[in-house]
Amino acid sequence: MSEGAEVDVLFVDRWAKRAGALRGILDIDAVMLHTPSASRLLGHSLTQFRAIDIVRDIKSHTMIHQSLRYHGRQVSKLVSEKGYQLIHAQGVATSALLAEASGFRPYSVSAWGSDIYVAPDKFPYLRPLIARSLRDASFIHAESAISKDRIIELASQTEKRFVVSTWGADTKYYCPGQRFEHTRNVLSIPSGRILLSIRALEPNYRVDSILKAFAFVSKEIQDAVLVVASDGSQSEDLARLAENLGIADRTVFTGYIEDDDKRALMANSYLYVQFPVSDGVALSMMEAMSSGLPLVSSNVGETPVLVKNERNGLLAEGSTPKSLAEALLRLLKDTELRNDMGRESREMAMKDHDRSQFFRKFMSTVQEVVDASS
Repeated sequence: MSEGAEVDVLFVDRWAKRAGALRGILDIDAVMLHTPSASRLLGHSLTQFRAIDIVRDIKSHTMIHQSLRYHGRQVSKLVSEKGYQLIHAQGVATSALLAEASGFRPYSVSAWGSDIYVAPDKFPYLRPLIARSLRDASFIHAESAISKDRIIELASQTEKRFVVSTWGADTKYYCPGQRFEHTRNVLSIPSGRILLSIRALEPNYRVDSILKAFAFVSKEIQDAVLVVASDGSQSEDLARLAENLGIADRTVFTGYIEDDDKRALMANSYLYVQFPVSDGVALSMMEAMSSGLPLVSSNVGETPVLVKNERNGLLAEGSTPKSLAEALLRLLKDTELRNDMGRESREMAMKDHDRSQFFRKFMSTVQEVVDASS
């Protein structure tokens, strides 16, 4: 294997969000694994004499064990046909389970965030599956020492099996100075000081609190504009909330946006804001840092890995919309502070969170594992 490694991406159709869009963006081959009906999964388990999978699913009210068995055989067949040297599982609570179920070795695992902080506690039936998939991995990628400790808690890993590094951002692509006219017109963004949020419209990310905080902000900063550049299950509810708060005319819900528009938005916003209940090392925050934006966030999970309070951003002192609004207003009103923090964000991204640096380290470990298994 060399730096020019050939890569396929495997998607399970029911697991992958925007899989079609991702296949169009990625300059690599993508294989979609189809999930059959429940009756076919049941038939598959019976013909394979895996009644224990049926019993486990009945107990946990899921189809996960049968699905893993079915998809594991699909992956095993692909391995045989294509001659893979290593499988990398992107996500502990999803892809790692599939890699383990395939029976193929070696495989490696990357933890994202909610897959280690939320899923094992929210879905107890996943916990033993997660532990087994972590134990069988040849190496584990953790984005920080915090997530490494959590993985050790879940599966008692050893020191030598970790690569600890953020994924990083493409600091050449996400950078200040991007033109904005086209993106502003396409997304219908009014003129003003843009506060940008790019987290999924799901309960964990408390976008409702961001809207409520913006309602406070807009009373003092008349030209403030909130751009929510994502989608999710709460999109309709959040749009109604913006109407009820009287901020709909200064709030733009773009839905999912392409990378070029995201790059332009980040380079022309005043700050980046998020307010999750729990979080890993967020890619969108690293991209915002690389774009030269100060960050505002709740102080949860691995957020302090990226947000160094009073250096490149502010960690809200409380968990209420008002506490978030106070942090936002402080940056919006203090131009010098905002500019200083934006420069610090860019410098930190280039020094500590550049994707090319991560990939060199990651591929070196992949090479060692592949060589050892040859």
